[in-house]
Amino acid sequence: MLLSLSGFLIENPDRSLSLSNLDFLRLARSCGYDGVELRESQIAVNSTVAQRKELLNQLKELGLTVTCYAPRGLPPDSTEHERDKALQRSLELCEDLCCSLLKIRGNPEWLIKACSRASESNVVLATNNHIGTSTETVEGTLRLLEAVNNPNFKLLYDAMHLSVAQQPYLACIAKFAPRVGNILIQSVRPMRAGETAIIEYGKARWVKALPDETSTIDWRTVLAAFRTAEYNGLITVIENNWPVKQQRHVASRCANLIREWWK
Repeated sequence: MLLSLSGFLIENPDRSLSLSNLDFLRLARSCGYDGVELRESQIAVNSTVAQRKELLNQLKELGLTVTCYAPRGLPPDSTEHERDKALQRSLELCEDLCCSLLKIRGNPEWLIKACSRASESNVVLATNNHIGTSTETVEGTLRLLEAVNNPNFKLLYDAMHLSVAQQPYLACIAKFAPRVGNILIQSVRPMRAGETAIIEYGKARWVKALPDETSTIDWRTVLAAFRTAEYNGLITVIENNWPVKQQRHVASRCANLIREWWK
């Protein structure tokens, strides 16, 4: 198992960062992570060669790898030429940072072509479960995976989004596991009186939670199910929306719990 921390933890709502890249990398290493997921707010596709080399040197010095890159704001499917150029820039960045997983979304037809191009860069493409998209439901996720039907396309399994959408996030693991490239860890619980929701879905309201709080995702069973399915790959903590003063505690607590439950 490879444990990774996403830069989503330090990304503010306006996409500014609460920590520098170097301080984020130091945080990840000190909390016991093996790698980091980087976001476009941390290193953009139009970044310079010097910026990329500096970041790669920092990663190497701390013994970390880039487990995934998450670009934002790709052109829509309707502008295929511009979308292709955006994909190319993302793949070039992945190559420069020795990253082999790119988070991306698109229609099946475009994804099939994108997978072919990504394979030339030794990069795997992947899409996460997310409310309001084709992967909100178990059935929709399976349809997308079957439509693309490419070994270079994986699922980023997101129990939180499946749970919020009232999907059977545990029962689907056996079907999903062979095609999962990353298990995403983020937790919410139902909102209580006096709290402010961060997610609204139907009539339900949710707030952030730590993985071992009551009324949140049954992470112990999630991880056990993946172990049973012989998954032994990437697990990424993508916690977000936490106050700056709590970020280190959240990163450390999540890492400790995941390693304990994975055993």
